[in-house]
Amino acid sequence: MNSAFMIRFISVMVLSLSPGSLFAQSATPVNAAQTFHIHGVIHSTYNDSPVSGIKVQFVSENISTTVSTDRKGVYEADLPLGLYTMTVQFLYPYLQGYERPLFRVASPISLVLNVNLDSYVEMSCELGDPPPGSQISERDRAKSACGGQDSFPLPSEDGAPFQLLIRFGTRKPTDNGYTYSAPVDFSVVPEPSYVYRSGRNPPTLGTPVFVAYNLFTLRADHVTYDEMNRTLHANGKVVVINEKGESQRADSMSFRIENGEAIPLH
Repeated sequence: MNSAFMIRFISVMVLSLSPGSLFAQSATPVNAAQTFHIHGVIHSTYNDSPVSGIKVQFVSENISTTVSTDRKGVYEADLPLGLYTMTVQFLYPYLQGYERPLFRVASPISLVLNVNLDSYVEMSCELGDPPPGSQISERDRAKSACGGQDSFPLPSEDGAPFQLLIRFGTRKPTDNGYTYSAPVDFSVVPEPSYVYRSGRNPPTLGTPVFVAYNLFTLRADHVTYDEMNRTLHANGKVVVINEKGESQRADSMSFRIENGEAIPLH
């Protein structure tokens, strides 16, 4: 190898390792994971005020992130796209906790999930004796009379394991599911037994029925879910909230629940 060739070779190597060249290489964009922004307000229905200093946890298959609300009850987080559950770790014995079943964010959007922490409502839970030959467990009888929550697996076509969650005050069986209702607030109903027997003045209802499915949220006085046909009918102060935090109100609304969506029925 002659000396002229060696000089040219060394010159090329030096130029390729020059600061400008190194900077250009380091500036090459790396495929970073896309994220979405989620935020909202945690609000107490007990005293109609924001709840500060409460922890909000988001859990996916790979990460767990916990943030706290500020003095205005606002929380926010930036998270990688994917599937998440959401839990509000309540600190007050007079408020119900909040959990949201699996939801999916597939694009870098700004998602709004406001949370109402409902207050407990004192209610009568006298079960009485079961009907003759009844196969219903005492636990299910107590759940129907005293409230709780039901969860129905409704995965999407691509396998995302979504669930329909319904939190309620009371429930009654139907042919293909249940009718769920808000509990009667006995604290504002004088002589409730007399009111029921006489038919005077409908009872005041407490905490609304809460429904969540993927990014769909609904609250209403009464909700009937047909498990066989995957249809949901709500009536009485119906409020539907979308992923932008926008509310739609009506006396009644119906939906078909499938493939990660709540499709309005007309």
